[in-house]
Amino acid sequence: MIGFFKEIRQEPNLIKQYIKETKKNLRKAEKNGDEAEIEFHRNKLEEYQKSFDSETDKVIMLTYERYNKPEQSDNRLDLHGLKKAEALRLLEKILLIKTQQINEKLGDKDSREPFKFHIVTGRGNHSHRAVLKPAVKDYLLDNGIKYVEFENQAGFIADL
Repeated sequence: MIGFFKEIRQEPNLIKQYIKETKKNLRKAEKNGDEAEIEFHRNKLEEYQKSFDSETDKVIMLTYERYNKPEQSDNRLDLHGLKKAEALRLLEKILLIKTQQINEKLGDKDSREPFKFHIVTGRGNHSHRAVLKPAVKDYLLDNGIKYVEFENQAGFIADL
């Protein structure tokens, strides 16, 4: 299982190194006041960032497909295997899509019963500390989404 995650993150990790090096070169060019170099490194940085975002989206989708069964996708999202930033990125996208679908199908949130959407984070037992659960909780709070915690402490039921 670890091999899967290591393998799918190789490209984003490599691009992250390019971004780091390019930022270093950009700072150097800015310090020297070399406008041509500054422009070159800014363009490279933008290019690398787009590639990084694209590769990160691939990681997110491969992980999503691994943990989320199509027959459960209407009311459940499992964030296992994702890093914090990846999980929050996916959560934001999925909640936006689900909210739009629910509103189209059942009407506005104010005119219907809340739709119960399960968000599985895990308890953090397989890492040094819980990372996803507090991040998702903060996201829900920051976005005014009411929720209750799973009885087993491994996620939330959000009202959409």
